[in-house]
Amino acid sequence: MRQDYILRTLERLIQAIAQVILQRELGRPEAALHQVLLTLHHQLGLDISQLTGMGPDEIHRRLTHGETVLVARDKCLAFAALNRQVGLIYLDRGATEMAQTAFHLALVFTLRGRLEYPAEDRPEFTPSFEELVGRLTGFDLPPDTQRLVEMARAG
Repeated sequence: MRQDYILRTLERLIQAIAQVILQRELGRPEAALHQVLLTLHHQLGLDISQLTGMGPDEIHRRLTHGETVLVARDKCLAFAALNRQVGLIYLDRGATEMAQTAFHLALVFTLRGRLEYPAEDRPEFTPSFEELVGRLTGFDLPPDTQRLVEMARAG
C-alpha cells in the first residue's frame, strides 16, 4: 500500500511537470504558469500565498512534513523542476531577476533532494544542479547555497 502511494504521487508529479513543459514549449507561458500553480496546490500542498515570504527551510518543512522519505525527496525535486520551468518562462520574457530567483529555488531544492535523500531511482524530472549553477552565473549565491553546491560537487 505504501509503495502504491509513492508510485501514484510520483506519477502525478511527472504528469503535472510534463504539462508545464508542454505549455511552455507551445509558447503558452500563462498556461504553463497556471499549471505550476495548480501543481503546487494539488500535488505539493502549497499555495502561492503561503510561499510569499517563506524561506527555503520553511518551504522544505511544508513539503516534507509527514511524508515518507521517497515522497519527501520527490516533492523536493518536483518543486525544483517546477521552479526551473518558471525560471525558463521568466527568462523568455526578459525578466532576468525573477528568473534568477526561480533558478535559485530550483537549485536549492535540487541540491537538498540530492544530498538529503536516497539517490536511487531519482525521478527523471530531477534538474541538473550544474545547469542551474550555470544559469545563476553572476548571481550572488547565499553562503548556505554555495555550501550545498560544494557538497554536491565533492560527493
